Amino acid sequence: MAKRLNNNNYQYPERDKEIIAKISNPNYEVGNYILPENASMEDKFKYEICQTILKYQQENQIFYQEISQQIDLPFAKTMSILKGRINNFTLTELVNYLEKLTIPCQVKIIPTQLKSELIKNK
Repeated sequence: MAKRLNNNNYQYPERDKEIIAKISNPNYEVGNYILPENASMEDKFKYEICQTILKYQQENQIFYQEISQQIDLPFAKTMSILKGRINNFTLTELVNYLEKLTIPCQVKIIPTQLKSELIKNK
């Protein structure tokens, strides 16, 4: 079997760079928001909460409207959470919505280097 080389110097074609920039924009209306690698710690927390709520909704096959009622938010705002639109919410707001859903979770801080090692060893 041939050994696969990681090419960290890969340069995306110009058109791909445009697409990546477009879908990485927090105001992009279609699809989920992609968190940039240089995101702040607060944004990472907010993004994780949004992803946890989305996972809960998908795994339990809960209709969007029902989630909206459970967290007492207008439908459009609920969809913003499910699409990871972290700029539309404060960290406190997202924590409150998470608590309303009574999703069992815990906060655990793993240093980046350790996290990379854990992922590699899986």
